[in-house]
Amino acid sequence: MLRKKKQTTSEAGVKKENRRVAKVSEENEKLQPISIKMLQGTFYLLCIGNLFSGLILLAEILVNKHKKTYKYKKQKHRFVYLRKIKHCCVAKLEAVGDAVRGIYRRAMHEAFVATLEYLE
Repeated sequence: MLRKKKQTTSEAGVKKENRRVAKVSEENEKLQPISIKMLQGTFYLLCIGNLFSGLILLAEILVNKHKKTYKYKKQKHRFVYLRKIKHCCVAKLEAVGDAVRGIYRRAMHEAFVATLEYLE
């Protein structure tokens, strides 16, 4: 069986002395109410954190705005060839439309002139 060792008088004296020192240090360090001066550092950190987060927010807004304009410009230049093809097709369709209109006008004019002969 295991037995507890008896404490020697020197070990007991050391423990009592440590307790006295701890008791004396506790009495010297009386609890004080928290004041604004004690929390001053935390308020500084809070203000610095708020300023830093505001700067990050501003940077995000500027980057997002720049990204949108760059994307718009990129899209604008991306379809240049398609616009040229569209413009060419529209121009040819307009020319065909003008030709059809001209043929129709001439045909109507000839028909009108032909009916005028019968009226006289």
